Amino acid sequence: MIIYLCGGMRSGWQDKVISKLDKERFKILDPRDNESDVPNLYTEMDYMYIRKCDVVLAHAEKENASLLGLSAEIGFAKALNKLVILVYDFDLDNNEHFQFVKYSANVMFYSIEDAVDYIENFQI
Repeated sequence: MIIYLCGGMRSGWQDKVISKLDKERFKILDPRDNESDVPNLYTEMDYMYIRKCDVVLAHAEKENASLLGLSAEIGFAKALNKLVILVYDFDLDNNEHFQFVKYSANVMFYSIEDAVDYIENFQI
């Protein structure tokens, strides 16, 4: 199963996910591997990863509170009928602008650990 990690790029949450998931069962597509700092190039790389993946694990975190890129990626993934798992660890329940994106997810969690547990229990 191929999982694309989308969300903030500074806190290192991706490292938690990568260290916990079985590398035999899951291939991780991590946008931090893209070394380009040219917006149209790294955006196209992100979209390429979404096209290739089975699951998008999207982390809306306080440190990345604009959520603009995350919102675009969730919308693109949803249009491609990908499974979208959303984690948000701060109060987005009352954020009226994020409700459309939030309800585009297939599954929602309040912690990365709970999302990883869910993924680990997938039966392929």
